[in-house]
Amino acid sequence: MQDIIRYFDRAFQISKEIPQEPVLKYAIARLENFDGLHRDNWSLLENLLLQSITIESSTLRDALSIVQKHQIKEYPIDLGSLEKNLNLQIIQHAPLGHSSEVAWVIWSVIVFNLSIYKKASKMISDMEDSIVAILALDAQRRGRFPEGLTTEKWEQFLTEDELYGDQWLLSYEVNQQNYLPTGYDYVSKDSWFSQLKQSGVTFYDQTTPLIIPPGEISGPSGELQTVIINPKK
Repeated sequence: MQDIIRYFDRAFQISKEIPQEPVLKYAIARLENFDGLHRDNWSLLENLLLQSITIESSTLRDALSIVQKHQIKEYPIDLGSLEKNLNLQIIQHAPLGHSSEVAWVIWSVIVFNLSIYKKASKMISDMEDSIVAILALDAQRRGRFPEGLTTEKWEQFLTEDELYGDQWLLSYEVNQQNYLPTGYDYVSKDSWFSQLKQSGVTFYDQTTPLIIPPGEISGPSGELQTVIINPKK
């Protein structure tokens, strides 16, 4: 237990001292292949992983990959705390237009079978990003928006003209996946996109395995790596 506390204390300290370096992300990524955790220490590690996400959102993918790995091993997962943390991430990043962060959060909600709260749902609905919208619509289909999801902003892009606009991916995929019935099959009316639809082409696979893949280990090098990995030194 003390080794875990020392490890994260050191990582938190260095991340404050050198904020321009991805210290926390690197420190957590290094834990991906660590198999020596005693089951009694899991709750502590889980809390520290969620704390890291709150401090630095770039750690989300690696931290949740570790959480899922232990969930598969039937370790107890605090899904309530995880759900609150993920909703907080949406509330923090959606108004800033941080599409990548929000997209990963929505995917994580789907993977862990969690819910997106009303406030976070509204903020997602206000975003104009095709990836975020497609993930949100899939999450809605899976029942991850218990208080509903507003789609009016995205419905304006469901036209034949928009197939050649900035939101072409959303326009095509919503029609192909039948996320939002429009009563008008504008994709089949287009000479080019209709060929994709007839061939069964999709850009978002709803049947893909529900996993959080770990990211590549990248971060501080040299002496700084040694300090993080071996906090006793």
